[in-house]
Amino acid sequence: MWAGQTCGCVTGALMAIGYKFGHSEDGDVKTKENMLEKKYAFEKAFKEKYGSLLCKEILGYDLSIPEDMEKIMEEGLLSTLCPKVACDTCEILEQILEEK
Repeated sequence: MWAGQTCGCVTGALMAIGYKFGHSEDGDVKTKENMLEKKYAFEKAFKEKYGSLLCKEILGYDLSIPEDMEKIMEEGLLSTLCPKVACDTCEILEQILEEK
């Protein structure tokens, strides 16, 4: 989204969790609670790995600020750190999706 807010990897993972575990019927509290448990488990594991869910905190720069974006590009973070975050996110997500 290039807004410097929630990491795109986190956003995608939460969408996948919602797709697999989400509820669609009014009053289906049990399904909703299960989905929220999965969401919180993912967020906890991700924060343990990266300290935050926010792109600017993970990168150390705010990509919505031109000066910070220059530093991100100079340091090659989009081609080094971001792919690592994506791979780690997939590993965390896979564990969450496989849980019953």
